[in-house]
Amino acid sequence: METQVNLLKPLAAALATSLAAVIRPALPAVALCTAMIAIDTFTAWRLSCRVRHKHPDAPGQPGRVHSRRLGRALVCLGKVYVLLLVSAAIDIVLAPSTSVLQLSAGAVTAWQAVSILENESSCTDARWPAWLKRYLADKVSRHLH
Repeated sequence: METQVNLLKPLAAALATSLAAVIRPALPAVALCTAMIAIDTFTAWRLSCRVRHKHPDAPGQPGRVHSRRLGRALVCLGKVYVLLLVSAAIDIVLAPSTSVLQLSAGAVTAWQAVSILENESSCTDARWPAWLKRYLADKVSRHLH
């Protein structure tokens, strides 16, 4: 029994060190992607408030924070964290000429930026998003169900 305990401590230390080696370089990308997903969630809530004001007879409860939608944001965040940690591990193991972590963080950032622009350009009479509406999806229908 004592040999198992003696083996467990170095094994746990090696595992913790390996995890830290993967997590540490990914932290800036994790922070950036977390901020982008939080901003996207905030702009989706703002869109929901605009939908509520323009369509007061809409079914459902637009303009309110729903735990189901927050749950989807948290699941998305978890998937992005896994992507970034796997990307950081690939960078450590394979040492590619182009950082897979940076490419992954850039892809997530671009995806969230488009979603933020879609949220902000939907259900508004402002002039600035007029040309964006030709290229981006209108997310109003998602808030009317």
